[in-house]
Amino acid sequence: ISDDNFVVLKGIEYDTKDAGHFIAIMPNNITLPVLQIRGMSVEILTRIVHHYGGILGPAHPFGVRSSSAMFFNKMKSNPELLYHFDFIEGFNTCESEKSNRVAQLIAERYNKPCIGGSDSHEEKYVGMAYTEIDYDIKSN
Repeated sequence: ISDDNFVVLKGIEYDTKDAGHFIAIMPNNITLPVLQIRGMSVEILTRIVHHYGGILGPAHPFGVRSSSAMFFNKMKSNPELLYHFDFIEGFNTCESEKSNRVAQLIAERYNKPCIGGSDSHEEKYVGMAYTEIDYDIKSN
């Protein structure tokens, strides 16, 4: 099935050592092996992704405490770091309505677009969320 209005962007959910999980989307033909190694700081991750023309933002920022950015001391003590990100995941199918709503509110506060994610670590979540983008996007 082909639909010019439906594009899947390839991204990675990266586990930082100091700020939880982040979604990084790199341009086509940019594959960075360093993104397969867990545990970079959020500042280093941000510099690398932006240097190569990618975009990133916190995944499920108010979700599970062990992996969500806004529960890490790094982000709690310095929320201005949010200005360095390109988006915030405002809807995650694996999170509660409350954590998604708080993520949407923080996105509004920092003037960041929200994305929706199915967090497809399990098959049952594939395709349960999407993001509408008001641009003509055909690839990463």
